[in-house]
Amino acid sequence: MPWWRKRCIVAAVSPQRPTVQIVGRRLDPGDHQLRDYLSRADQPFEFYEHDSPAARALLGRHGLVEPRLPVVVDGERVFEAATLGALLEAWGFSRVPGHAGYDIAVVGGGPAGLAAAMYAASAGFSTVLVERDIPGGQAAHTSLIENYLGFPEGIEGSRLLRLAGRQTEAFGGEIAMLSEVTALDQDGDGRVRFTLGGGVVTAAVAIVAPGIDWRRRDVDGVDELLGRGVYYGAGRGEAALCADEDVVVVGAGNSAAQAFLNLADAGARVTMCVRGEKLGRTTTDYLVARI
Repeated sequence: MPWWRKRCIVAAVSPQRPTVQIVGRRLDPGDHQLRDYLSRADQPFEFYEHDSPAARALLGRHGLVEPRLPVVVDGERVFEAATLGALLEAWGFSRVPGHAGYDIAVVGGGPAGLAAAMYAASAGFSTVLVERDIPGGQAAHTSLIENYLGFPEGIEGSRLLRLAGRQTEAFGGEIAMLSEVTALDQDGDGRVRFTLGGGVVTAAVAIVAPGIDWRRRDVDGVDELLGRGVYYGAGRGEAALCADEDVVVVGAGNSAAQAFLNLADAGARVTMCVRGEKLGRTTTDYLVARI
């Protein structure tokens, strides 16, 4: 069997770890990004504002007086100035492909990319999925997906996508997170060649499923407030901190509707700003009914 057909399981999407604890600043963009990543990865965590009594008590138990924030406490391990990359490395996640060549390479780790990688790996093809962020795409922001086949009670988007990643790995597929494709061409043998931050990977077949980015609002002051009270998307990590607060959701698509429900379920007072005259024109019926 040629080396590129050998299966190699790389631990990228591990089972949930026990709940980790974060001490940070709610309105700091870097701290918010870390919480958002963990929410979308379906990793349970508890957040403590850095100057709260609970935060001081937690830091004191670990001998920290003026730590570099954010601090992540994972059992007996403590990470100061924690970043997602540092946590992935400590937890044994993969950030680079394990081989130089594959049968199939998938770019993009949303629902479409994960499904393609899982089916390719299950068919016996050596498969790698490359994702510039973490697997999940926009679906990982969704608090409850109710119209997905096989889950009559609904399922959290982050949990569904984490399970999809583990299923891909169970068939021998590899997942490389925080690994962005910067160039694409062909090598001398006609194989597709990807240039990544960590090197070069080739594949006989390439499937590109890059997904979407949030459309940005051209409104004065928005850019200065990003991560400091203004956010694109509404992950569980932020929604949980909005109880008893007034929150405005701008938009009328399914993502905005899911954000509305996510925040409302967390106890926020939510106002939805809709440009059109009818919410149902751009939002799925079952979400309109929930709202």
